[in-house]
Amino acid sequence: MALDEFEVRPTLESDVDELNALYQRVSGRVRTREQWAAEWLRSPLGPGRTWVIRERASERLVGHHGILAVPLLGPLGALRAARTENTMVAPEFRSALYYPAVEAQLLAQYRENFDVLFTAAGSGPQAAMRRRLGYRPVARWIDFTPFDSLAYRPGRDLGAVGRASVGWLGALTRRRPSELIRFEHTRDVERVERLWRRCGPRDGVEPDRRADYLRWRLLEHPWHAFELALLARAGEDVGFVAWRKSPARRAAERWVVEDAFVADDDEALHRAWLEHLAWRARDQSVRIFLRASQDDGALARACRSLAGRPSKPAGAELLVRAPNLPREWRWNVTTLIDQGI
Repeated sequence: MALDEFEVRPTLESDVDELNALYQRVSGRVRTREQWAAEWLRSPLGPGRTWVIRERASERLVGHHGILAVPLLGPLGALRAARTENTMVAPEFRSALYYPAVEAQLLAQYRENFDVLFTAAGSGPQAAMRRRLGYRPVARWIDFTPFDSLAYRPGRDLGAVGRASVGWLGALTRRRPSELIRFEHTRDVERVERLWRRCGPRDGVEPDRRADYLRWRLLEHPWHAFELALLARAGEDVGFVAWRKSPARRAAERWVVEDAFVADDDEALHRAWLEHLAWRARDQSVRIFLRASQDDGALARACRSLAGRPSKPAGAELLVRAPNLPREWRWNVTTLIDQGI
């Protein structure tokens, strides 16, 4: 079918129910109107830019493209950045609609408004298409599993009985973290931002941990409940971590770290928050998991030293379109820059 047989236009409120139905067909996830609005309309950086594709003859909604602004910092200061989000085409139209031409037309409309456009989960045909549009890989996501509780595998394989059989032993054998580093749950994102601003100059690209963005991204997330904690030493904040609890098989669960940073990017401080999380999981059936963009930094070394196992490259790349930025800049980011669905 020719491209002129489809209409591409900004999303209207009247499109949302059909858009959510397509989202469920493509992703398998149910999304309510409220969840759509929370993601696309309420970001402190402004509403996302979202377009629907409709077949003119039938008026069916058959595709979508969108971008969401994300706060990033580079060595020279704040970057105007946005992430591609919810790119999808109805399965029965994937051969009839040449989607890359649609995104190329939309990209021409908004590319000059941003220093950086990125795709957080680039893989397969979609990644190949983005490369043709000028995106390039700047990192491959690295998966870390720094801690399995003693009861994790029994809980995963045998259920509650397996978890109970060894959970008490995990509680007895795990060493308490040093009392020199306090671990304090918090919802005070202004305090987190103040710590972030004290952490010194950047030598690469990192998320900008603005309080308003952290509130929207972590405390008001439409799908997940996140826990936030600060590390303090001698009365001074020195680190931050945010994580969510996700069911695994049977009686097991994963604690997925969404974001973490410490003063001076110090390896010992990274290990400290990891040890505090492990201490809290010691008598439960828990695996701690995180994904980051660097395999040779302080966080990676802390994960490997605690786990005693190697990291593993994920299947997805971080793809970036930033023709005016230095190609040598390192991308030191966490999944805070993604949507965490």
